[in-house]
Amino acid sequence: AAASILNTIRLMGRALLPDGSRCSLILALVEHGSNRLIYGKDMKETRDKLLNLQPPTAVAFVRHFLALADLGERAKNLIIEVSGAQIENAITNYDFVGTKPSLVAAASILNTIRLMGRALLPDGSRCSLILALVEHGSNRLIYGKDMKETRDKLLNLQPPTAVAFVRHFLALADLGERAKNLIIEVSGAQIENAITNYDFVGTKPSLVAAASILN
Repeated sequence: AAASILNTIRLMGRALLPDGSRCSLILALVEHGSNRLIYGKDMKETRDKLLNLQPPTAVAFVRHFLALADLGERAKNLIIEVSGAQIENAITNYDFVGTKPSLVAAASILNTIRLMGRALLPDGSRCSLILALVEHGSNRLIYGKDMKETRDKLLNLQPPTAVAFVRHFLALADLGERAKNLIIEVSGAQIENAITNYDFVGTKPSLVAAASILN
C-alpha cells in the first residue's frame, strides 16, 4: 500500500497534488509506519516491481476467478479452454478496445456456463462459480448492462484470422511503418500459402501468425 502511494505521488503533477499535500501524505506514512518503511531497500524494490508490472490479461482473470470457485480440475480446464477461445477472438477486435480484462473474463465464463451441459458442470459448481464472480467482482459486474453487451459481443465474434493476429502483434511492437508493412507483406505470403494446406487445419491462427513473423 505504501509503495503504491509513493509511486502515485511521483506520477501525479503538482497541479493535482501540491507540495503541501505531498508532505502531509509522506509524514502520515512515516508517523504510522517508519523511516525504514518509506526509505528502506524493501520499499525501493517493491516500488520498482509495482511500476514494472504488466496489467493482468483476461485469461489471467479467468484463472483467478476459477481458483476462487469449488470446481474439479476437468471443469476448470474446460472452462479455461472455452473462455480462452472467446478471449482470443476478442483480442484483435476493435470493439473490445478499452474493455476491462476482468469484464471480458467474467463475460466469457458466464457464456461458458450457459454453453456447458450439467453433466460437465453440475448446478453446485455453477452456483459456486457465479458466487465467486459476485463476491470478487460485483452484482453490477455480473448483471449490469455492460456485462450483457460484452457477453453478446463475445458470442457473435468471428474468429480472428492469422493476418489479424500479425497486425495485432505488430501494433504492440516499436516498429516504423516501413518495417511493419514489410513484415505484413512477407508474413501474409506465408499465411496465404498455409490457408489451403491441409497440414494447417486446426492450427491456431495466433500460432501461424507468430510463426510467420519469426520466419
